[in-house]
Amino acid sequence: MANQTWKMIYDPKVDIFALRLPGDLTDTEERFEDVFLEYDEKGNLIGVEISFASQTYNKVRKKIEDIIPELKGKLPKNLKELRLKTQSKKASISV
Repeated sequence: MANQTWKMIYDPKVDIFALRLPGDLTDTEERFEDVFLEYDEKGNLIGVEISFASQTYNKVRKKIEDIIPELKGKLPKNLKELRLKTQSKKASISV
């Protein structure tokens, strides 16, 4: 997953946070409660979606960093920082 840019999206209306790489989603797996991993047709991880983000983000941030080590230390530290960073239409994390 080197040299890729993860797009960060937070939609407060539906309270979902997502990390996305380019690609066509073909499969989804619920890894933890309210945390879904998304895969392309080749089985590559191309997305993470967190439902009820305002309640779960702080609890699962480190688990996401364990799943995608390239993101360690690059994800917003808390919900307030998450909201601020994702207000920009170009919110992303390059790894």
